[in-house]
Amino acid sequence: MDIDREKRPLTAAVADNVSVEGQIIDNTGGHSASRANSPSPSSPTASNKKKVHFPEWGFECLCLLLAIAALAAMVIFIATAQNQPMTAWRRRHYNISINAVVAIFSALLKGTCMYIVAEVIGQTKWHWFEQAHRLSDFKRIDNASRGPWGSTQLFCRMRVPALARLGAFVTIIAMAVDPFTQNIIATSNCQTPSKNQTVLVPTADSYTSQISSMARNEKPSPGDFTLWGIDRHVLGGALKASVYGGLFGTSTTVINASIARPSCPGINCTFPRYSTLGVCHRCADITASISKACDPQPSTQDNVFRPPCKWSLPNGQLLRNYASSDDYYNSTNGKIDNLYMNFAIINSTLSTITLPHVPGTFTNVSILANVTSNPNCTTDAGVLFFECGNQIGVPTMELRTIAIECSLFPCTRTYTASVVNGAVVETEVKRSFGNGSWMSDHGEWRGAMLPNDIIINPGDDCKAKWSLNKGGDKPPCTFTANSRFTMALGNFFWGFWNGTVTGKYYGTAWSNNDALEILHGKGVTNLTYIDHIFAGITDSMTAAIRLTGTRFDGSVGYGGGQGDVTGKVLLADTCIDVRWGWIALPSAVALFTLVLLVSTVVFDRVARKQPAWKTSALPLVFHGFDIAEFASKGPLLTTKEMEKEAEGLWVRLSDQTSGSIRLKTCRAQGVDGKDS
Repeated sequence: MDIDREKRPLTAAVADNVSVEGQIIDNTGGHSASRANSPSPSSPTASNKKKVHFPEWGFECLCLLLAIAALAAMVIFIATAQNQPMTAWRRRHYNISINAVVAIFSALLKGTCMYIVAEVIGQTKWHWFEQAHRLSDFKRIDNASRGPWGSTQLFCRMRVPALARLGAFVTIIAMAVDPFTQNIIATSNCQTPSKNQTVLVPTADSYTSQISSMARNEKPSPGDFTLWGIDRHVLGGALKASVYGGLFGTSTTVINASIARPSCPGINCTFPRYSTLGVCHRCADITASISKACDPQPSTQDNVFRPPCKWSLPNGQLLRNYASSDDYYNSTNGKIDNLYMNFAIINSTLSTITLPHVPGTFTNVSILANVTSNPNCTTDAGVLFFECGNQIGVPTMELRTIAIECSLFPCTRTYTASVVNGAVVETEVKRSFGNGSWMSDHGEWRGAMLPNDIIINPGDDCKAKWSLNKGGDKPPCTFTANSRFTMALGNFFWGFWNGTVTGKYYGTAWSNNDALEILHGKGVTNLTYIDHIFAGITDSMTAAIRLTGTRFDGSVGYGGGQGDVTGKVLLADTCIDVRWGWIALPSAVALFTLVLLVSTVVFDRVARKQPAWKTSALPLVFHGFDIAEFASKGPLLTTKEMEKEAEGLWVRLSDQTSGSIRLKTCRAQGVDGKDS
């Protein structure tokens, strides 16, 4: 283009007459004309009007496939990484952070999409100028294909190609793809299993430990335990200590239930449901079975405090309010030096009154007691004569007589365990007992029916840990209380409970048996309190069995042993947390890019005959303007001069009879400078 040519009014040679919101006047001849001079298909320009073939957009289609693949790979990658420990994930992926991987996929997605969008926007400008429009629109659309700023300017225009506006919108929102994808990945505190640590849960499949035999009791003395014949076995120290530990609670350091719990070396541990051999109890209120008998004769005498009475149970247990008849007369005569009253009595019994018999029961105990109705009048209250007794200390308050019986027997206990505030807490979920006949006749040599091993099947989903040479289907887990264990416990507890609480008056009553002293509770005992004491004893005994019992990997009894029970140790870790909402924008960019490309390809192939020039600058070089009648008011040396001139210059693409396609200038009438 010669910029030094003579200045003259701006004109343009136009071959056709095109309607653009007014009539376009042909500046070539000054007459209105039709497009009858369009070249025939046999003319050289016919080759320029052929339909666009798919290979012209082939590279863009490949880029779109790459963008979709990058998005899919990103989704799959982060989905498989969700909730994974961050450190372990990096170790498995060559120490590359997951954010770096997401950034790579994001760059591929954004780069390919922006290339496609730029090409689509570039192609729309050629379609746009198939009709006459301001030359400045060419600049705006071309700038939009170059980046976000040009896209923003184009997006704010009122009259622009629809596909170009959509492409500009995609270019603008694509700027946020990187920060959005970096927000997809977050971290959270989590717990991961330790590969080097486990926690052992103490349990017992069987118990025979620390039991020895005594000499046979060929000539038993009165009161000897002969329920199971003349054979005797001695209980080991661990179980004896556990009985006293449960009885006296935290006042001793012997084995108790708390030390049988597993300890967790990590921040948390998980445990399977597990069972163990142990000891259980039952207690019942048998007050309704008490028979009371009083001597009415002394009550008719003057100054009698109360008549002598006795309370008895069907098992033969007897309690008197006066230790002897002399004590009654001492109380009536005001003499307390030799006055003794009975407040409670406890005995081992061979049978129970209301409790059902459980196989393996090794002790029954019944308690008969006069308990106070005034909580201040305990057996250690002192001489509170004004509240508890008369002037000589004889109780005047109303006493209530109660009777309770309890039994102890082997059982299995089933637990679940969890860590609460750093401590392992066991929750007992079930108890199971032996069933069927458990006694057998061993003839005169042993002199009695003797207990058999107690086999207990809790019925849980547990398979015995058979050794490798067993073969066959594994039997269910069973737990065994050995007969020697049962007999040793029976021998130990036979004399453990027996005792009385007596005293001259209520404030000075004392017990001749440690167990009764605890169970009597200083005169304020009841069923709930006694049941709590027995629960402590059985819990402590179960702990001792768990710590000193036997775990089997082979068969035990009729089934098999559970074997060692281990829990998982969980360590503190940082895990990958996927926030799926942030992937919406990258997905939208890919979707809009797909819509843009498909729409443009279809538009080029079906609706239009414009070649796919896209963003190429070569069409302007090879075709450019038709300058036959082109003139300007100035040399147009600066971009501002050219932009100003372009605002008033209307152009469109026009075929030439020579076979070329050029931007031809034209002028609109009746438009008043507005865009057509």
